[in-house]
Amino acid sequence: NNLAMVCDGIGQFSEAETLCKRALSILEKALGKDHPDVAFILDNLAFLYQVHGKWAKVEPLYKRSLAIQENDLGPDHPDVATALENLAGVYAFQTKHYAKAETLYERALEIRIEDLHFIISTLRKLTNLYKVQDKRAKAKQHNKYWLEISNIVHDRQAKITGFKR
Repeated sequence: NNLAMVCDGIGQFSEAETLCKRALSILEKALGKDHPDVAFILDNLAFLYQVHGKWAKVEPLYKRSLAIQENDLGPDHPDVATALENLAGVYAFQTKHYAKAETLYERALEIRIEDLHFIISTLRKLTNLYKVQDKRAKAKQHNKYWLEISNIVHDRQAKITGFKR
């Protein structure tokens, strides 16, 4: 799997795809189709396809990865939030299923409510989603939240490190 990402990084997409599929096949046979390590490979393969614009292959892989992670880790695990965001990104910016994307981003936000760093990231993604839909009021509201939380995080970091903005 790591070799697949290296191959892609040096422009060898076909080799990267072959290696990723091979790793997936090996793990599915060794650990079962619903093992968390399989979800990791599915995410990498989906990302590989996403980077290369092979969108028809991306959504099913992210959906399967999400299902495995929810089943294994539970619906409120931070890794599930990441899987939700991966799938939401496909809905938001490729298939234009904005309502589906919004639902997934909001669910990810609920999961990450205790982790300010991740909240910032998820709020930013939701803000961008609202912007592409021309929902200015919602975009402005979420951007305000994003700025407030960013300031809290920066202030906490400043107290720890002594670094001021």
